[in-house]
Amino acid sequence: DRLITQRPDGSSLLTLIAETLGDDVVLRACRLSTPGPTANRSVDEQGPAHRPQTLHLHGIATVPLSVSQLALRLEEMDLFSRVAGEETRRESFGHRKVVNFSIECVIEDGAKS
Repeated sequence: DRLITQRPDGSSLLTLIAETLGDDVVLRACRLSTPGPTANRSVDEQGPAHRPQTLHLHGIATVPLSVSQLALRLEEMDLFSRVAGEETRRESFGHRKVVNFSIECVIEDGAKS
């Protein structure tokens, strides 16, 4: 039981994220990170459920508006306590100009219902 709660199946989350992308956004990478314990408390004292996790999404979109719309759709999912665009910049992709983006989604236990 404890192993299941400490290592939940991320495929459901990835499926939900994929459904929010739209036709004009492609993910290049996603990474889920959990910060380490604070200086005065061990991992056992804090427990994994009490530390926020951050989902980092990196990808490309056809226009900046597509990135903003993706961030709004992620917020509307009510899974994340915070959704923030970290970086956007134009780049060449073949013969087209696209927007390279990063979005950070923070997951805190009990943050939203």
